[in-house]
Amino acid sequence: VYLDKEFASTGVVFEPLKDRKKSFLYGSFQWCEGDDEEVIIMFSTHRVILKGKRLGHLPEEFSGQKVRRVCVVGRADKMLSDNADVKTAVVTEIKIDRLKDEGPEE
Repeated sequence: VYLDKEFASTGVVFEPLKDRKKSFLYGSFQWCEGDDEEVIIMFSTHRVILKGKRLGHLPEEFSGQKVRRVCVVGRADKMLSDNADVKTAVVTEIKIDRLKDEGPEE
């Protein structure tokens, strides 16, 4: 998870392992909720579900438009993230669902 520390971002990019990257403008952001293991982010046309570890702070970061990019960690990074000293969010899965049919799937 890459955060914009100084300014609010205009949008966010999600990078699942097996699907195409998708980006959304914060103008279409509706709400976000979650806990340390799962976070749901709602945009006007899509629902994004993040699964992982230490995700509990992300709802506040999305509300403040601070999240710039979310990537799924690779296998080696995942093994390193199990270290008790690591405090950052670790995303192991990104699922993006289209809410309503507005033309061809991207």
